[in-house]
Amino acid sequence: MAAPLGLRPAPATGRYPAPYFVQFVKDWFVSNPAFGATRTDREDLLYRGGLRIHTTLDPALQRDAQRAVRQILIERTDPYAAMTVIDPRTGEIEAMVGGRDYFSKTDPVAQVNLATGGVTGRQAGSSFKPFALVAALENGIPPERTYQAPSSIQIALPPNCRAPGKLMWDVHNFDGSGSGTLTVEQATIDSVNVVYAQIVRDLGAGDPCAGAAKVLAAARALGVSDPGLARMGVGHALQAVPSAVLGAEQVNTVEMASAYATLANLGYRFPPIAVTSVTDALRPSRHRQDRDLAALPRRLVRGRRPAARRSGVGGVPAGRDADGRAPDPHPRGTRGDVARPDLERVHAQSHRGAQGPAVP
Repeated sequence: MAAPLGLRPAPATGRYPAPYFVQFVKDWFVSNPAFGATRTDREDLLYRGGLRIHTTLDPALQRDAQRAVRQILIERTDPYAAMTVIDPRTGEIEAMVGGRDYFSKTDPVAQVNLATGGVTGRQAGSSFKPFALVAALENGIPPERTYQAPSSIQIALPPNCRAPGKLMWDVHNFDGSGSGTLTVEQATIDSVNVVYAQIVRDLGAGDPCAGAAKVLAAARALGVSDPGLARMGVGHALQAVPSAVLGAEQVNTVEMASAYATLANLGYRFPPIAVTSVTDALRPSRHRQDRDLAALPRRLVRGRRPAARRSGVGGVPAGRDADGRAPDPHPRGTRGDVARPDLERVHAQSHRGAQGPAVP
């Protein structure tokens, strides 16, 4: 005889923790040829059930990241915000905030993951200057070199580096101030545009486009434009134009956090990962990240010794930072974050905190 079971299931809300991170993992899965020959095959495998996916998410850090965004951007008219937190020691993505409310029924861009750049990415601003600093160190420009630091400067462009009708590159400091002369070190601390424009010129032996190419090479070595992210459709191709050093190129928080993590880890690069293993009830040995292989140092930024160049980008003595001090052997929690307006006005309104020192 049929009788009620007496169960009181909780009402389904449709919400779950870290939705932008979950979407990132899904995108990683369906773009990964390890799980099927076609995207349709991978989607079938992902959604049929039976998979156990172990991720790198740290729930406590995720809550902290969400709280940090909410505490700063509190008004409805504030820009949108995104954040990615990566452990420099492993490359593991431990937190990701991709927008205001993934589950909003009224926000037309609620499910656009701004942490991965959304539709357009976001201009890097002065956060790109450290990559020029790495390129400068690699090419023999020391931190003590001095440059003129007026409020603005014009740099001649060779024919192959000119936009139509542009014979000169006009560069202005953000606040319009000048400083006489500055060392590369002080210009980095103060984020001085005119000095970094001259550095790019010198990197290219008078050709700012050639100098920009060296800056982009350093950025890629550190983690910008990561091939694994590109396979997922995350990131945009970088153009070797002079203004790249001033942050004109489009980036996202995942690749920027990854690149800064390489600097925090004394140049040892671990590509960003969100999944440590995938097991299948039908095929138990489906996929596992090779931790030993992933832990191999991809690039080195070890100060100024030419002997380290074979590893990528310059060098300081092993186990020391650029000042000769022993670093923290366990850097933790490198963060890439950006605040931005809605997608329709992304180029019309600057985000909070876009200006300031190149290295936080």
